[in-house]
Amino acid sequence: MYSIRQIAELSGVTVKTIRHYESKGLLLPKTRTDSGYRLYDESSLTILNRIKLYKQFGFSLSEIKSILLLEDEGNSVALEYLLRMQHEKLKESSNKTKEVLPQLHKTLLSRRNKENCNFSLALLVIDMQNDFVNGVLGNERAKKILTPVSMLITTAREKGIPIIFACDSHRIDKDHELLIWGEHALEGSEGAQIVEELGQEASDFVIKKHTFNSFSETTLQELLTELGVNQLMVCGLHIDFCVSETIISAYHLGYRVLVPKDAVESLTEDGYQLGLNLLSNNYKVELLDLEAALKYISEQQKSYRSTPTAD
Repeated sequence: MYSIRQIAELSGVTVKTIRHYESKGLLLPKTRTDSGYRLYDESSLTILNRIKLYKQFGFSLSEIKSILLLEDEGNSVALEYLLRMQHEKLKESSNKTKEVLPQLHKTLLSRRNKENCNFSLALLVIDMQNDFVNGVLGNERAKKILTPVSMLITTAREKGIPIIFACDSHRIDKDHELLIWGEHALEGSEGAQIVEELGQEASDFVIKKHTFNSFSETTLQELLTELGVNQLMVCGLHIDFCVSETIISAYHLGYRVLVPKDAVESLTEDGYQLGLNLLSNNYKVELLDLEAALKYISEQQKSYRSTPTAD
């Protein structure tokens, strides 16, 4: 048997909490000593763990009391109904959070802009990986931008501008993109590695993505927020889908986006022009030549924090 203090320590709750559960009829002592001290057994510990679990699921104490009674009675139908209802409530809450967070982030950027705070630029390099440059999806057009992208990275590094590589990292039988383009940039493969010519360093950030969009199901937005970034210079492959989808998301999140025309490419000239026209005409993305892009980076001030971590 356990004293109230012992069972509190074993379950990771306070003595006060156990007394509160008793007052709500959730956890009664198994017996008392002649002096009136509460005593509990192994089944009491099990009940405590069940209470903690259901609290994590968002149930109130009165709801938990009903659940425990249903469990003891073996009423699986009613119990399943309660759990399903809570599952729907949690899912609804999660969906609302997903809707609110981007707007909250955009509002925060807007307020800081109005207050004339000093924000940093980040250089976002998309899909400059072996399979896209020299491998199964590689071509001369991709190789052509190696030097411009490398120049942007070098200049950004000199100015202390954060460099973020957004890289495809596909999973067999999970990512439907493979059905369109075949196997490429498989998770952990040589083809998924950043091309050696760009000289990736330990201080660079790497975001692994499973879709065209670098913001989708990644920590990119959280990283940019932590770095204090409100401007993105985007380069890499391919301007008509991976680059453009990422930029469109950045636009909706309130970022200023600049694109060096000489440091983005596509598989074809038509795709290249399509991507540039889409971003320029529909989203007012600022298109720069390489010289102007390098000058813009050089004029930036080092003002970001260098401690955050990414995927």
